[in-house]
Amino acid sequence: SQLITDASNDEEPKKKSREDWRRQKELEEARKNGTFPAEVDEEGRDINPHIPQYISNAPWYYGTNGPTLKHQRPQESRHEEFSSISEWYKRGVDTSKLVTKYRKGSCENCGAMTHKKIDCMDRPRKIGAKYSGALLAYDEFVQPKINSDYDGKRDRWAGYDPASHKEIIEEYKKVEEAKQKIKADKLKDNPEAELSDDEEDEDKYVDEVDMPGTKVDSKQRITVRNLRIREDTAKYLRNLDPNSAYYDPKTRSMRDNPNPKIKPGESDFAGENFVRFTGDTKKHSVAQIFAWEAYGKGVDVHLLAEPTKLEMLQHEYEKKKEEFKSATKDTILDKYGGEEHLQVPPKSLLLAQTEEYVEYSRSGKVLKGQEKHTNRSVYEEDVRINNHTSTWGSFWANGNWGYKCCHSFIKNSYCVGESGKDQPVEIEISKNTTEDHDGNDDIEDDSRNGTAGPEVELLPRANSIVSILEPPIFLLFFASSLSRTVFEYQVIFQSCTVVFNFNETECFLLGNDNATNATQEIEEIVEPFAAKIFMARTIVESLLPALANLLLGPWSDKFGRKPLIVSTFVGYFFIYVSMTAISYTSTVVSVNPWFYLLPFIPISVCGGNCALITGSFSYVADLTSQKDSAFRMALLEAALFAGLLVGSVSSSYIFNWTSSTIVFSISGLATLLGVIYVAFLIGESIPQNDEPVSKFEKFKAIFDVNLATDMIRTCVKKRENYNRSIIWMTIATLVLSIFVMEGAITVFYLFVREKFNWTIQQATFFDAGNIIVMIIGNIVGMYLLNQVLRISESTIAIISYLSSVADYVIKSSASQSWHLYL
Repeated sequence: SQLITDASNDEEPKKKSREDWRRQKELEEARKNGTFPAEVDEEGRDINPHIPQYISNAPWYYGTNGPTLKHQRPQESRHEEFSSISEWYKRGVDTSKLVTKYRKGSCENCGAMTHKKIDCMDRPRKIGAKYSGALLAYDEFVQPKINSDYDGKRDRWAGYDPASHKEIIEEYKKVEEAKQKIKADKLKDNPEAELSDDEEDEDKYVDEVDMPGTKVDSKQRITVRNLRIREDTAKYLRNLDPNSAYYDPKTRSMRDNPNPKIKPGESDFAGENFVRFTGDTKKHSVAQIFAWEAYGKGVDVHLLAEPTKLEMLQHEYEKKKEEFKSATKDTILDKYGGEEHLQVPPKSLLLAQTEEYVEYSRSGKVLKGQEKHTNRSVYEEDVRINNHTSTWGSFWANGNWGYKCCHSFIKNSYCVGESGKDQPVEIEISKNTTEDHDGNDDIEDDSRNGTAGPEVELLPRANSIVSILEPPIFLLFFASSLSRTVFEYQVIFQSCTVVFNFNETECFLLGNDNATNATQEIEEIVEPFAAKIFMARTIVESLLPALANLLLGPWSDKFGRKPLIVSTFVGYFFIYVSMTAISYTSTVVSVNPWFYLLPFIPISVCGGNCALITGSFSYVADLTSQKDSAFRMALLEAALFAGLLVGSVSSSYIFNWTSSTIVFSISGLATLLGVIYVAFLIGESIPQNDEPVSKFEKFKAIFDVNLATDMIRTCVKKRENYNRSIIWMTIATLVLSIFVMEGAITVFYLFVREKFNWTIQQATFFDAGNIIVMIIGNIVGMYLLNQVLRISESTIAIISYLSSVADYVIKSSASQSWHLYL
């Protein structure tokens, strides 16, 4: 190595003194000023003195004895060798050269020279070709390995042989010679005839052409094509679905069928490719293939030049082919037999067609002739079992089928008559509930039924598969947390580009780490406008649901919780579908950010978060006892926070990897799964009346003011020990808390963007940490304060409010981003 070589030298490197460094420095300055000759490398070329030392000095392991720049120049040994332009794969190589004798070094199994026995792909022979010397395989042709450079990989004419173009030239020469000969013969017959040029003949007839949509000027030889006939419907208006057939505006063509669901006979336009598969188009394609195959086998025939000859040859070929098939088939049948199995039975036996005359009326009854008996069922008709007077499935209630005679939901059960209709099927009275009471029967019960006594536990409906509401709540709040920050970023970006007409490149830097002073100035202009949109969204999501919930809450007490939950899930699904469409449209055309408020109007009318929280917690309260309701509600709240946590953590990653359209689509898909879960897997928690109520009556009852009046009257009625004042103070405290919380959530992202230049990822991580702290405080903190330290609930509420005050004070006075985590 170089180290050993250097060690063998007698001279050892000496450390330079201060004087040596000074002289070297003066020498370098003299060379730069031109007063001293430049250094010369081993090839006699001058070295530029202005080249830095870290470039001109060779590494110690390079083994140089003087100044050189050879280590900076391209190394020929490292250059990759590329194939030349004349090298290409061999086409049409004859690999069927007959081999009659085994050759030394060839495959012992098949006899080919191009591989060994271990690489042979033929069937292993009992006696290899080395010993048998029979049926020796052909030698495979190994194509050369082509290593193309950048231009060679993109060469459209790679492998083209210019000599093949001589055939076309020779063919055209023959045509021109034939034309000249014909013209010479015409001149001999009529010497006074004038020579007519092809262009003159074309000009002679082109003026007579009058095609719609085309204007031909024979003098200038320019064809001007109009867009389309105005009476025809534009192709892109056939189907307005953006996922339908693609329309190419450059060529004004739509090749696929825009309406594939319409029958071919009823469609006015089936795409431009339709003509390629109608009429004699398929026959033309078959004829073209036959012409190519015939030409390859030595028959000089062309589809366009000699169509009659080609048709006769094809007809003769098909006829001989059928005769050969039939002869082969007859030979096989004569040799092996079995012709009787190929005979087709008469259609009268296969399709049950007879000569029997039958006349039918318009209603299908037989007027003349014998009517055919049809079996309506595999079961015996008019047969009742187990004393039933009706069939199974004649009664439907609460999502179950049963017998109408006794209202029994058990198949093949014994009928008990009218007495079975009085049996309760949905309410079960707990036998041990009296142990949970303190023995005071005079306490007024303010529950839904307005009665006191033993606890009534509502069981899950018979049509419910599960009664767990946590999975859809997790999916819904996951979708909400996933898309919330992205929605705010999209509104800011659209405001920047559409409303204020800033450049997309500058607007893209809003909230990024690479933000400049100009970007911060743009952000100061855009954020007040975006804050108005966020405020409008908060108003829409607050006022309308609050008013709607006054009617929907009492309505759910009477007609059930499930419709209320399903309607809110469907409303949120509509939000994300609409936001996906708006986000996708904004990538094509400019969309005003105010359009993002439209999807929130329907869900606000349906109750929004208020209706969802009311329906969910009421559903849990209906299905659980008083002892277990607190635990179930805690689980529901844990699912809510878990959805917020997962959505907040994954939001930034999904947005960075994809786009806002994909984020909103994922939110819509998660909400759709929640809709399917709620609609098909959970049942109703409130027993319905025996008297059926039509859907129109249920819908009409939503606007019944009496239900809301009864609820307000219940809240404002006088109670003992200032209980009414306590209720209203609690309501006011909750309203004030939600007002502060919603306002802080709305402006927090704008606040951290403006003050700390946070990105979406940083904001979502902070939200995730905040949610984790809330979950820990909700579970561990409540357990320690209430169960271990025995602190009253009112004291815990005061501690919570003081913590919230400290939280907002720290956020407002934070000067560094890490202060927010305090």
